Amino acid sequence: MPQHLWNEGEAQALPDLEWLVYRSNLLGRDRAVVNIYGGNTSAKLMLTDHMGRQVECLPSRRPVRTC
Repeated sequence: MPQHLWNEGEAQALPDLEWLVYRSNLLGRDRAVVNIYGGNTSAKLMLTDHMGRQVECLPSRRPVRTC
């Protein structure tokens, strides 16, 4: 059974991006809701490609980006 780890007071005090990190960390802690190898959280960014178009990209730790 999933644990209820959410703390509304703590969550409300966080800016949007930190709120998403908080949520992701709570989900990752609970083995009842993530797979055995852990869960990954990602966020897409809007970047300009070589043609000057705005595209959604998923940044990685490597220099290569997947758009």
